[in-house]
Amino acid sequence: MRRMRFVLAGLTVLLPAVSCTDTLEKAAAEDGGEVMITLSSEARVQPVSKAGSAQVPTGEFTVEIFKLDGESEVRLYRDSYSNTEGKTIGLNTGDYRLYAYYGDPDAAGFDAPYYAAQTPFTVQAGQAETVSAVAKLSNVMVTVEFGETLRLDYPEFYAIVRSGEDASLQFGKDETREGYVPAGMISLELYANVDGTWKYFPSEPEEYSPNDYVAFRVDTEPASGEVSLKITVDDSVDLVEKEVSIPASMLPQNAPEVTFNGFTADGTVEIVEGQDISASMKADIVAGAGVAHCIMEIDSDCLSALGVPSEVDLVSVDGSVADILKANGFRWAGFSSGQRLAFIDITGVAEKLASEVYDDENPFSATVRFTVEDMAGQQTVSGEQGFTISAVKPEFSFSVQPTDAWARSIRGMEIGYTVGNPDCLKLQYKAAADGEWQDAGLSSDSGSLLSFNNISGLTPETEYQLRAIYNGNEAAAVQTSLTTEAAAQVGNSGFEEWQTSEFKFTYDIPFIGGEHNIDWYHPWSSEETDIWWAVNSRKTMPSSTSIISDNWNWVRFPTVAYTTESCQGSHAAVVYSVNVGDWLTSAALVGDRVAGELFIGTADDSGNHSSEGHSFGSRPDRLEFMYKYESNGGETFSVHAELYSEDGTVIATASTDSGSASSSWLRFSLPFQYTDKDRKAAKIYMSFKSTSASRPSVTGNKVITIADNAQYTGNFGSVLYLDDLQLIYE
Repeated sequence: MRRMRFVLAGLTVLLPAVSCTDTLEKAAAEDGGEVMITLSSEARVQPVSKAGSAQVPTGEFTVEIFKLDGESEVRLYRDSYSNTEGKTIGLNTGDYRLYAYYGDPDAAGFDAPYYAAQTPFTVQAGQAETVSAVAKLSNVMVTVEFGETLRLDYPEFYAIVRSGEDASLQFGKDETREGYVPAGMISLELYANVDGTWKYFPSEPEEYSPNDYVAFRVDTEPASGEVSLKITVDDSVDLVEKEVSIPASMLPQNAPEVTFNGFTADGTVEIVEGQDISASMKADIVAGAGVAHCIMEIDSDCLSALGVPSEVDLVSVDGSVADILKANGFRWAGFSSGQRLAFIDITGVAEKLASEVYDDENPFSATVRFTVEDMAGQQTVSGEQGFTISAVKPEFSFSVQPTDAWARSIRGMEIGYTVGNPDCLKLQYKAAADGEWQDAGLSSDSGSLLSFNNISGLTPETEYQLRAIYNGNEAAAVQTSLTTEAAAQVGNSGFEEWQTSEFKFTYDIPFIGGEHNIDWYHPWSSEETDIWWAVNSRKTMPSSTSIISDNWNWVRFPTVAYTTESCQGSHAAVVYSVNVGDWLTSAALVGDRVAGELFIGTADDSGNHSSEGHSFGSRPDRLEFMYKYESNGGETFSVHAELYSEDGTVIATASTDSGSASSSWLRFSLPFQYTDKDRKAAKIYMSFKSTSASRPSVTGNKVITIADNAQYTGNFGSVLYLDDLQLIYE
């Protein structure tokens, strides 16, 4: 039934904006305006045989204005109409929606009418608009009239008008008032005491619209002994009458049933902080004769400390107690007296537990049981079928090894977990001296082990703190520390330091004897005591010969020298292939062909390796250097580097035999391949060879420029220039 109509009239746009202390929003520019709202009501024709009801005072309406922005809207204004009447509200130009209402759309009760009106409007510059809307009854008015025959046949009875699953209103046998329920699927259930047993007779649900008036007329037919339900709908336009007859024999005889859903078989559930609560946890109640009482017993020291009572009847729970229960996650519905379906939902309790930090000293636990009594006096006690919900501590493990700390990174970080939500686990790090905690990136989750990406961008030789933290709980974090390695470089890595020595060899032939002196070059300075590099020049510089040559470079010549033709600094290294021999000529067809080699270690008097490597405690990621390469016969140069642990195990290798020709300086990058990341480095070895060929190719009377731009003609092969050697740490 449409009981009243409220007219919202005179929404007028006034330009320009006027100054007013009551203006709630000033127009932002000259294209803005102001809106004034007036609200009035008028009575409508009442249903037949229904007394008129008092009008709802317009001042008790709530008025809201929403700004429309595409598919979304923003509320700009909300107040009572009594505070709004006569005020001007400054608004910018645009589209708006006015909404005025009184009451609760979801409520059911005898004093629960819900009126609502809404209308869109537009504020336009320079134009005055009048906007009006009618506030209509937006829920359904219901009454129940019991016939005389019913009253004679049944001394005790009542009816429940039900809307959907959650809203219901009970009419006693002497109730004459009008009630209100939400629009939707509405039905009537008649409960009658038949020979000492309560029976109920339901009508089929029918859908009713807002502003409908539904009159249920219930009576029995003496001749047939059946109950007749007559339903009249008056929406002030059409009248629809429906009759439903239900045999009196239709009666549920079962006691109430309590079913637990979302719990384990023994009625328990354990919640870990941070857990994703995806499934609901409910106790569903079916009472065929209607619920009369539902006593919920709560055994929990934690909830008791929060004011939750140990026992409460959900059918008649006090408002303040209901607020405490709801604040702690309890939800329930269907406990109006006489309802057949009801439930208690503790999903909110689980969600609250999951959102709080686990307390070792006072862990949460609650056991809940129910006693349900129906309108026929039948009782069901959940007893051992109650449920227990408790908080459990997350369990995870985290440890590090010194080998996890590299020069600029920490690697191999893992967190193992057995109890808890892995999404709540984080690996964090910071500099021990100062800095803020930062999250490491997650790499993978095996189901019990979280693996993390390398923590990079760190400072060498710096202590860092690391922690595994769950759900932000710093008190329960597992914390440790590591110190990064040094980002060490090899000695004389720019090949700036050189020492030139005079090499003397003798020639001994019949009746003639003597010596010849040549220069050879060592990659260290005369003051240097910690020598890193060695050369294999003595392979092509034996101490004596039995000939006298027209060109001593054919007979004896070093394989490694320096050059001032550098990429960076003043010097670079030159490594080249040499062919020498006592009887060698410019034809270069005979002799000893030797690839030049520059390596970390020491060489004996024959140019062989007497030791390899130098003490070194860091683990680089790449070897880089600048180079030029003059290939002879299509050859490629060779680079080989290794890292050793303390016990001599090779833990990483960087190697290539494919260095190609280049007439200009280029950067060469060679990654270290680690075969063992669980050991620290103790020694490093490197070797650079002018060719990877087993027998170098040479060219007769080839000219090379070495040392301080001195030129030498001899039988030489491929030439490798090296400069700016760097170990890269990532």
